[in-house]
Amino acid sequence: MDFELKYSPEQEAFRAEVKEWMQENVSQAFLEAANKEHTTYEEWTALREFGKKLGDKGWLRPMLAKEWGGGGLRGDNALIISEILEDYEIPFPPYHDPGAVGAIANLLRYGSDDQKERFLKPIVRGDAVTWLLLSEPEAGSDLASVKLRATKDGDDFVLNGQKMWVGASHGVDLLWTLCVTEPDAPRHQNLGFFMVPAQTPGITIMPLDLLPSGPGTGGPKNNVFFDNVRVPGANLVGARGDGWAMANAGLELERGGSPATRDRFRERLFSYASEALLVGKPLIQDADARDHLIDMWERTEIRRLLGVRNFWMRDAGRKLTYEISQTSYVGKMTGLWMGSPLLKAFGYAALISEPQLGALDGLAEMKARTGIVGVHPAGTADVQKTIVARRLGVGRSVQEEGF
Repeated sequence: MDFELKYSPEQEAFRAEVKEWMQENVSQAFLEAANKEHTTYEEWTALREFGKKLGDKGWLRPMLAKEWGGGGLRGDNALIISEILEDYEIPFPPYHDPGAVGAIANLLRYGSDDQKERFLKPIVRGDAVTWLLLSEPEAGSDLASVKLRATKDGDDFVLNGQKMWVGASHGVDLLWTLCVTEPDAPRHQNLGFFMVPAQTPGITIMPLDLLPSGPGTGGPKNNVFFDNVRVPGANLVGARGDGWAMANAGLELERGGSPATRDRFRERLFSYASEALLVGKPLIQDADARDHLIDMWERTEIRRLLGVRNFWMRDAGRKLTYEISQTSYVGKMTGLWMGSPLLKAFGYAALISEPQLGALDGLAEMKARTGIVGVHPAGTADVQKTIVARRLGVGRSVQEEGF
């Protein structure tokens, strides 16, 4: 059965428009920077400038209303833009901006008109990079245990505490920050979200030396310390107890809210296997290697099709419950599993990152490594399984609602 999407003449015309724009605005030097794991500040700045160009076209957040800097486009247009960026192997968005998805959704729902002007428009247009501040040393999967305190002081709040596993190697403008705003309120009713300008006095950003997460992620993460950071009350988004619902809504989008496109790694996998030699013949002619390649193709195709389903359901206004976490779980487990067939198909070359000696110019090693890293963001695999079970009503008399 063919599950592949089909495009109309109108959609193909839009594809041609996007391709033409890309040819005019993308250089080879830019593409090399976009696909590096460790970008210099200058390279990161080039990625950001490209994001601003997309924002000027309304293509950075194409489905959002033009009123807020989006393109006002349909889901099919957004999917085409994402596919073409994937053809160029440009991350989407084209600089590390993990806080933007949740911040945009919650600003649209909870934000005041003033907050939409000050925060939403710059984020949507690519003028402001946003980091998401959730996890703490004692609060990861158990996110409701965060301790960063926001204490009311006149018209302001004073923030004290620490966040970790945050951001990337280079600059940030806004910190989308979960805090304890109601210390005496019950658990899950005591949290709020602030939009905090990153240059506010009292904020210290300290790099964490971690495994990189792959091209376009900007490199290692950071600790962020708040020492008597004074934030205007006008920067509290929503009410003081809305933070738990806002965090869950943002994580739901992060787990599977972006368009699902083709898997360029898979295409390069088969191309490499057709050229690489094993005992004088192409690797793809070896029966065992072919079995491993087919296994990888099937697993990654299942993940992609689940993403296509989710995107279609959201675009069509269908209610999603377990589907997002199901897709997230399959993706995490596929990434973790991928290291084994890569090693079996390509041998020790799959463990080498140097382009000259490593399989797929070192991309195989990166794929296996980032599969380990990728188990954790937006909730671990066990968290995803728990969400799926609750939303299916497993072991409960009432099914948990989705977002």
